Amino acid sequence: MAGKISAASARAHTRKSKQNTSFKLLSGIFTKTLLVLFVGALAWAYQAIQPPPPKTCGSPDGPPITASRIKLRDGRHLAYKEHGVPLEAAKYKIVKVHGFDSCRLDAVPLSPELVERLGIYVVSFDRPGYGESDPNPKRTVKSMALDIEELADQLRLGSKFYVIGISMGGQVIWSCLKYIPHRLAGAALVAPAVNYWWSGFPTNLSNQAYQQMLPQDQWVLRVSHYAPWLTYWWNSQKWFPSSSVIAHSIEIFSSEDQKLLMKISSTRNHAAQVRQQGEYESLHRDLIVGFGAWEFSPLELGNPFPNNEGSVHVWHGDEDRLVPVTLQRYIAEQLPWIRYHELPGAGHLFMVADGMWDNIVKTLLVGENISWAYGISANFNRRSQLNTLSTLTKSFMDYTSRRRGQGGLFEGLYRVIMRRNSVYVTFVIAGAFLGERAVDYGVHRLWEYNNVGVKFLFFGISVLLLILLHMQLIYPWISEILVLNLITNILIYATTLLFVFDCIVVSMVPTL
Repeated sequence: MAGKISAASARAHTRKSKQNTSFKLLSGIFTKTLLVLFVGALAWAYQAIQPPPPKTCGSPDGPPITASRIKLRDGRHLAYKEHGVPLEAAKYKIVKVHGFDSCRLDAVPLSPELVERLGIYVVSFDRPGYGESDPNPKRTVKSMALDIEELADQLRLGSKFYVIGISMGGQVIWSCLKYIPHRLAGAALVAPAVNYWWSGFPTNLSNQAYQQMLPQDQWVLRVSHYAPWLTYWWNSQKWFPSSSVIAHSIEIFSSEDQKLLMKISSTRNHAAQVRQQGEYESLHRDLIVGFGAWEFSPLELGNPFPNNEGSVHVWHGDEDRLVPVTLQRYIAEQLPWIRYHELPGAGHLFMVADGMWDNIVKTLLVGENISWAYGISANFNRRSQLNTLSTLTKSFMDYTSRRRGQGGLFEGLYRVIMRRNSVYVTFVIAGAFLGERAVDYGVHRLWEYNNVGVKFLFFGISVLLLILLHMQLIYPWISEILVLNLITNILIYATTLLFVFDCIVVSMVPTL
């Protein structure tokens, strides 16, 4: 009996041993399978986030070199293109910095008359990774400013030069103001991109501006800032929508921008050259540097021209859907040395409108002309022109129809002028303040007092001034005629002097 129990027990033990062996075998296979899958997933993930090597221009599998290039100290090459008058004959020398998804061939389309009259030389260059400039895997906010300085030195632009940056190129101008201000004669930032993480922005303001973007664009910037190593994968994967800007989505632009896009597409025949070395070292690197952690904040910059030997201008449209105007306004408020120009009705692409580049460059080099002094965008868009003209006309009518006004013409001009921060009409603003003070003392008595001649002289000059302004709206080339510009300026000052004289005389009149 004992032997039988022992045999049964042995058989049970054998079966249990086999089961344990089978379980261990299956468990081992499952563990190894999981391990293989995990390692495979890691390998796939690593491969997915690694960008392909760039197709450097001049390499065996890269595009050919067709542009003029300089060799930088670190061995990289920078491609450039010269425009305007010959360098040796130039009075003004400008370095133009292109924006996102652009290159040196997207030049500043200045009118030949302006170029010749002022003696303007412009050099545009491909930022690293774009066009035919070598990629710079070590690119930083500071390195771009140093590249510009070295380009200027090798081309012998002189000790000082002007810089103009568009969109993402505007961020480069901030770095120039930080790292090479001693080399600058002046700077213009045209629809400059803003980093939402710059220190100095109120949290609620930057958050509100950030939320205005499409959700996919919010994620693109979020990844670029917090996880730059994922930037390539995020912008190349097909599971979630990626950057609408990279995809050339037309819906992100304002109605005015969409009209201008047709003009751009009809003349831009070099689009293939922009990304020809690969998207990572051009577009994606732009996102990482532009929206990453900066070494400084533009809101902390001091005035680079404390002695007024130069000026810094920021141009922005109030209907820009790519860069919120609220952040640009805040920067201008925090940096009082910035000359801020906000364009009503303008989107992100306003600079390609007819006559805009001439105005931007003239303002930078020689000061504001009459069109900008009155907040009128020379031939920018019909709606903003008519709105401004309507404001001016109504102000003239108010002045002549009211017996006791509240500033009349100059109140209207003051409202328009202050929206542009125009320095060109400081005297007019001073006249407005004097007029508003004096009007309460008896401007309504002008019709009863014996200085009717002054009244009609003032009115006649004002009407002539309005006609000249209206002609400049319809025919922008008129602003290029020096004689008419001079006459317009004289009329501005004459109108102001007459108004101030009128108010002083009236304020001295005894009560009737």
